[in-house]
Amino acid sequence: MEFIDSGLFWLVIGGMLLLMGLATPGLVLFFFAVGATSVAALNWLYPVNMVWQLVIFLLLSLFLLGSYRKIFKGSFFAGDEVDEVVVEVGARGEVVALIAPPAVGRVKILDHVWQATADIFIEEGQTVYVVRRDGPVLHVGK
Repeated sequence: MEFIDSGLFWLVIGGMLLLMGLATPGLVLFFFAVGATSVAALNWLYPVNMVWQLVIFLLLSLFLLGSYRKIFKGSFFAGDEVDEVVVEVGARGEVVALIAPPAVGRVKILDHVWQATADIFIEEGQTVYVVRRDGPVLHVGK
């Protein structure tokens, strides 16, 4: 005996994932919410058993999660293309947003603005050099 309609189940799961996604940084949970609500809509249009619902949910969610960078590139963050820019250790730049450890500031190097951290407090306008790169964040020094 079914206690809850599976379409309603997926809609509730999608809503919970959406609310949790709003409370966390990034878009990961958003794509799982889209997957769950899509399965709810599919189930109301064309009922399928729970195994297929789970398979569709996982495949759709993982597909969206894997392709979100291509879909939304540049939509949320200006200058997102910095991942393709090569910054050498020792490259010089200017601080454009205060760096107050452990908080992240911003530096401009090679006409791109990067997130940056440092071991010391560095004010805007100061010249810095790159110590290392940790993904999209540069660690800089004076």
